[in-house]
Amino acid sequence: MASALALWLAALSGVCASMATVLTKLALRPEPLLHLPVPWLAAAASPATARLVAGAGVVLANLTMWVLFTAALARAPNTLIVTVVNSGTNLAISGLCGALIWHEPVHGRYPWGVGCVLLGTSLILLAEARHHAAAAPPKTSTSKKRA
Repeated sequence: MASALALWLAALSGVCASMATVLTKLALRPEPLLHLPVPWLAAAASPATARLVAGAGVVLANLTMWVLFTAALARAPNTLIVTVVNSGTNLAISGLCGALIWHEPVHGRYPWGVGCVLLGTSLILLAEARHHAAAAPPKTSTSKKRA
């Protein structure tokens, strides 16, 4: 099973990936940024500034995502588990942000779709683990009996 640190890093990389998606949308449609009750943002509340801040955030979120994702891959015994956790987190957070920021409807099919993606990838992971277990050589004892 993957280490707890690898799973946390994979989940955080998924959050960063979803933030890159959200910031890209904000760079293209900055209106939600202009109406946030954030004092420092209200002082510089112009569409061009909002686009610039969101664009810089996209680059930073993507760089952070790749650093975290690579660290998770290095610590996990299996790369597929990192991909499953990253993708699941990314899909869930992106959908949640779309609903909260842009009031996009999240139909009952969305959780089912995310669930199907996670289930399918998990089944692949399970099959791969069983294949590796079956292909592993039998364990032998290395200790020798003394006569």
